[in-house]
Amino acid sequence: MSVARLLLPFALLACGPALASDTPVAVALLGRLHFPLLHFPIVLLLVSLLVELGLRRRLPNDARRSLLRTLTTLAAISAVLTVVSGLAYAQGEDFEGATADAFNVHRAGGIAIAVVAVVVAAAVRSSGGFARATIPLLTMASLGVVVVGHEGGELVHGAGFYTRPLRAPPVATTGPRALYDASHADDDDTPARASDGDDGADTVATRDRHPEGVVPATPDFAIHIGPVFQRSCVKCHGPDKRKGGLRLDAKRFAIKGGETGPTAIVAGHADTSLVYIMSAHAPDDEDVMPTKGKLLSLSELETLKRWIDQGAAWPDAH
Repeated sequence: MSVARLLLPFALLACGPALASDTPVAVALLGRLHFPLLHFPIVLLLVSLLVELGLRRRLPNDARRSLLRTLTTLAAISAVLTVVSGLAYAQGEDFEGATADAFNVHRAGGIAIAVVAVVVAAAVRSSGGFARATIPLLTMASLGVVVVGHEGGELVHGAGFYTRPLRAPPVATTGPRALYDASHADDDDTPARASDGDDGADTVATRDRHPEGVVPATPDFAIHIGPVFQRSCVKCHGPDKRKGGLRLDAKRFAIKGGETGPTAIVAGHADTSLVYIMSAHAPDDEDVMPTKGKLLSLSELETLKRWIDQGAAWPDAH
């Protein structure tokens, strides 16, 4: 009963972010805590299970039960706080399509794990028949938190994130990265042509650029930048798939950036903006963006560079 009373205020707080119509600063800050907090219930639940299974005959019963009460209470509190912060974080996101389905599953799973964690803490503190449910409940919670954590990782980093190194081992590169000097796009208006590969694969050695065009003196987002993002970037950096945690389908997401923070578009500094840097890699660089399909034309690269250097004006309506 004491555990339930302790966790009730946290459970009530979980309803607040879910009812918010916008994202106040306090809610946004709380949401940022989701990522450090989520590690605590994972570790605490797994350690609790190991204590109950592995130390049953090695520790005196009273000492083991005392340790288990402490671990499961902390696990329950951290699980509820993780749910609260996760709901707060979701207020600043805009999930659509398959990503929305994945988020709904992740949210339901997280809430279920928090409930089971609270029940486990209560079972450990009880005596009698309910206490005998400790091991089954701990097993359920431990397996569940791993699955829910896996879903969360793929939600942020994209499907297949954990198995990506097995499917496509990274290729070592040497020397500094060669960046195109897009400001000299007018020196060669002929786009790089693809050679016919034996298997037709879309490799770095056989990639076209989009057709060259005029570089405007003052690029306009709606006319010159937005269409390029929609065509070449949003498939991997949009609502359905967010590689590196980055979305380029709306201003508020793009400015926030991805895993590296607000470095995707640094207004006034194309040379430190990852959107430009990654797009301007040489075509034989394994990290050039986009990873598939045609590369940006040299004139598009120069337009993107000018737009960022001139302040990256992005109307809120786009």
